[in-house]
Amino acid sequence: MKAQVEVSEVDIASVKIGQEATLTFNAIDNFTATGKVEKMDSLGTLTSGVVTYNVIINFDSLDGRIKPEMSVSASIVTDTRQDVVIIPNSAVKTEGKSHYVEIMNNGILAKKTVEIGLENNSKTEIKSGINIGDAVITQAFSGSYTGSSSASTSKNNRGMGIPGM
Repeated sequence: MKAQVEVSEVDIASVKIGQEATLTFNAIDNFTATGKVEKMDSLGTLTSGVVTYNVIINFDSLDGRIKPEMSVSASIVTDTRQDVVIIPNSAVKTEGKSHYVEIMNNGILAKKTVEIGLENNSKTEIKSGINIGDAVITQAFSGSYTGSSSASTSKNNRGMGIPGM
């Protein structure tokens, strides 16, 4: 048994034969399967103005709960990095052609220019500009009744792959 998923024209250039994939099934709660990209269509399909390409993923092992024709979603790992600093996308701001983050330094808000690397729909790799342990502002809130603001911070994560690039 194999899984067939549709990959958008924006993402298909990053997909290669042999890449690892994680599959989730709508019908099976809290279950994921793994596999590898086995085949990709070279001709896309146009549906409602969107071009997609069929990608076949071969399962690493089969589970009896997986049945033919089940709905499946796949995250294909197109690139990974080790020992990197990653932060939530919400923390990265853009000003002109440069990127920056806000950090708390001894109770004072500071703006730090950063160089970004890989990113997906939730995380961004930071190549330079901040250090491990910096308190990066990920989200700011304004109180409606006091006018004061507070911020949530995130310590940087290391060594995490970024799937779905």
